[in-house]
Formats: sequence, C-alpha cells, structure tokens
Amino acid sequence: GLDDGLERLAAAVTARRSDPLGVLVDHVLGELVDGNGGSDDVAVVAVRLLPPPLRLDLPGEPVRLAEVRRAVRRWAAGVGLHPDALEDLLLTIGEATGNAVEHAYRDADVPGRVGVELRVADAGGVVVSVTDTGSWRPPPTDPGFRGRGLQIISALAHEVDLSPGPTGTTLRFVFSPAVRSPEVRRRQDAAGQIRLERPLDEEPVTLDVNDAQGRRCLALIGDLDLAGTTAIREPVLAALDDPRPITIDLTRLGFVTSVGAGLLLEITERARPHGDLDVLLPATGPARRMLDLTGLATALRPGSDSSPH
Repeated sequence: GLDDGLERLAAAVTARRSDPLGVLVDHVLGELVDGNGGSDDVAVVAVRLLPPPLRLDLPGEPVRLAEVRRAVRRWAAGVGLHPDALEDLLLTIGEATGNAVEHAYRDADVPGRVGVELRVADAGGVVVSVTDTGSWRPPPTDPGFRGRGLQIISALAHEVDLSPGPTGTTLRFVFSPAVRSPEVRRRQDAAGQIRLERPLDEEPVTLDVNDAQGRRCLALIGDLDLAGTTAIREPVLAALDDPRPITIDLTRLGFVTSVGAGLLLEITERARPHGDLDVLLPATGPARRMLDLTGLATALRPGSDSSPH
C-alpha cells in the first residue's frame, strides 16, 4: 500500500540522512527495490538544505581549540560529510588554528583573536579561512621535531593561500572530500559504516605510567592537540629517565596535531638510548591518519631513522 511504502521510504532516508547524497540514494534504492528492479521506472531526487557559513571568533588560547573542533563537527553534520572526510577536515583546521594560536601572539602579553570561517563551495567542497591579527613568523630553517602543519594542509586541501601582512595573517584553503585509499577503506563494515576505535567526544590527553614484566610502560590517552602537548610534555619526558626497557602505547590516542606528532617523535628519540624500545601505534582513527600523512608511522617504529623531514 502507498502509506506503507512512504513509511519505508521515510525510515530508509532517515537512517542515511548524514550520508553524501549519492550514497544515500544508492542505499535507499537498494533497500526499497529488490534485486530484479521495479515494475516501472523509478526516480529518486535527494535534496539537502545546507547550513549557513560557520563563523567563529575566539581568543587565541590553546584551550579554546577544542571548541573549534566541536563547532566544526556540529556544522559538518548538516553538510553530510562522511566520517573519514570529517577527520581530514578537522585535521586541516586544527593545523591552521594551532599555528595561529601558537605563533601569531608569541610576543604579546595578552593573546589576540582567531577567526575561523567555513562555507560550502558551489562545487561541494568546503572553503576554510583562518585569520589572526598577530605577527607572521617565517618557518625556521631547521624546524627540529616540528614544522609539518602546512605540509598536512597541502596534502589534504587545495588552493592553499597564505597571506601574511602587517595587520595579521590569513590562511585560506579549499577542502574537497575525497575517497580514502584502500588501506583506510577497509575500516568500513558491510553496511558502509565507519568503525572507529574511540568516540569522537573530546578527551584531553592523559599519561598513564605503569610497570609490567620489568618494563616501564607509558600510555598516552586522548587528544594530543596544542594544549594537551604543552601540558603533558614535561611529565612524559621525565618518565623516560627510568633506565628499564620502555613500551610507549599510542593506541588510545584520539585527535593529534602536528605539534603533538612532534612530541611523539621527540619521545621516541629520547627513549631510543634505552636499547629496548617498543612503540605501539594506533591501527586506525585520526591519530593514525596524521602519522601516515607525515610519514611518522614509519619513523616512530623502533630501529627506524627518526630524523624529521
């Protein structure tokens, strides 16, 4: 009957309402039309009412960056970004806002403001703009364990434009959701849903230190952004003074920015003289995505050359 059919249609669409429209249409057809097709022509038109641009203005303080990620997640739900695409979008925005907070106001007694704007482009991508009113600092010749922010943004976005000036700096880029590599797509189950190792809720990084079978075990748990890296750097480096063999467990890391990745590289560099070092890497998720993009997934393994490139 017609009423039953409309109820099935509504249920199928509701279950997929955050999917990209093409994926939504395919799954709705697959659910409502059997393998032999319908007895008449079938047409499905899917329309999504996109949200207005997201505009944020906040103090340039590391602890405020988690607010940006939460706001972007809420906004992206209305755009229908795939979970994998959302991970990459958060990574690019995290690098842009982290650079503004850390460097633009480094000599100021009181940090200035950081502005973030996201809007949907006509072609379906997301145009991102991050601005500050501070001073521009050119990248150092030798960044040491750091200096991967623009590399990450350029790898995930296009039309990257950095415009420093006397009244501040604007970083603009276009993020176009793309299909991940086959290695990442294997994270999807048969229904096309992404399986994450941990929820997307914010979880400030913590350090768990314990001893097991003669080894000192250091576990970093949660989000290793600018604020988390600043808070945890000294405790984790101090824990490396123990002469026993060391295991560094990164499997429960969540969101990681380039400053956090730099700390991970510094940790493993400090721990290598122990001679017996074991580094446990996350198999999937945003932390693994960051490590793969920067090549650090290989550099962090025991026995590898950990020199920053």
